[in-house]
Amino acid sequence: MPSAPINLFASAVNGDPYSLYITWTKPSIPNGAISYYTVYCVERNSSTTSPSLTSSADIEVEEVDLIEVVPGISLNATVGGLVPFTEYGCFLSANTSIGEGNFSAIIYQTTDEYGKPYVKHNIAIQVVTL
Repeated sequence: MPSAPINLFASAVNGDPYSLYITWTKPSIPNGAISYYTVYCVERNSSTTSPSLTSSADIEVEEVDLIEVVPGISLNATVGGLVPFTEYGCFLSANTSIGEGNFSAIIYQTTDEYGKPYVKHNIAIQVVTL
């Protein structure tokens, strides 16, 4: 089975308060072709999850709020169907024909606030000499 995916990064999706965008690097030891990745997201302050949760090993699959399956050639996913302005702990695993590998480290990210306007960040700096 594959080792855990590494270098996870999550960000809120600008203009979409129901989604998070997650990227990762493939496992250092894939042990075969990666068929797909399974992305798990758990609401951090839900009744089933401790606010001090630091490891994906602490989570039972039944406690997961959302599971997203991504093809093995992908190294990113947009996870939708989340609650606006809510912190989620997300982690993932790589899967081969042999089975599911180890869970990655857990990362935390808060979804955008509902009603927050889309902001395009084009910043220009002009130096003015007096």
